[in-house]
Amino acid sequence: MSQVPPTTRIPRRERNKTRTREALVQAALARYRDQGFENTTIDQIAADADVSRRTFFRYFPCKAAVCFPHVDDWMAGLTRQMGDRPEGEPPFTALRRACLALSREFETSREHLLFQQGLVSASPVLTAYEKQVNARWAEVVEASLTLGEAAPAELRRQLRIFAGAVTGALLATVQQWLNEGGEGDLGRAAQKAMDMLEYGLAREIPELTR
Repeated sequence: MSQVPPTTRIPRRERNKTRTREALVQAALARYRDQGFENTTIDQIAADADVSRRTFFRYFPCKAAVCFPHVDDWMAGLTRQMGDRPEGEPPFTALRRACLALSREFETSREHLLFQQGLVSASPVLTAYEKQVNARWAEVVEASLTLGEAAPAELRRQLRIFAGAVTGALLATVQQWLNEGGEGDLGRAAQKAMDMLEYGLAREIPELTR
C-alpha cells in the first residue's frame, strides 16, 4: 500500500481529536446497549473513554448528542454539495444528487441507525432531541436552496415551505426503511420521494428547476 504524501497527511492534533471523539462515541454506545440511555451518566462515558468530564463537553453538548454522532458531518456534506453545484445547474437537481449521496451514507451506517432508532423509541429525552435534529435538517435544506439575500420575500416563504416538505419526505422515507430493518435500496426510495416533490411542489417554484 502506498503511503499518503506528507502534504495530505492529517495533522497529529486532528488525528488525536478524531480518536478521542470516536472513543467517546464507542464508550457511550456500549453503555447505552448494556444499561440503557437513561441509566448512563456522562461521567461513566468519560471514564470508559479515559478522558475527563470536561473533555466530553468539548466534543458533545449532552449525552443525547452522542446518539447522533454523524449528523453534523452529514449536514455539512449536504451543504457542501449544494454549494459546489456546477454553474447553471438548477438547485433541485443538485439537491437530488446530494440526497442520493446522503442516502448512501445512511446505508453505510445502517446498523448504527437501527440501534439509534431503538434507543430513541424508548427514551422521551432522545425523542425530543431527535425533533431538534430534524428541525436543523429543515434549516440546512432551506439554506442550501436560498437563492440569495435579494430573493423576494414571497420566494423565500415558498422555499421555507418546500424545504420543510423535502425534509419531511426524506425523513419519512428513512423511517420506513428503518422500520423494514434497513432492507432495500434507500437511495432509490429517496429518489422516488424527490420525484413526488419535483412533479408536485417544485413546479410551483420555477426558480428551483431551471
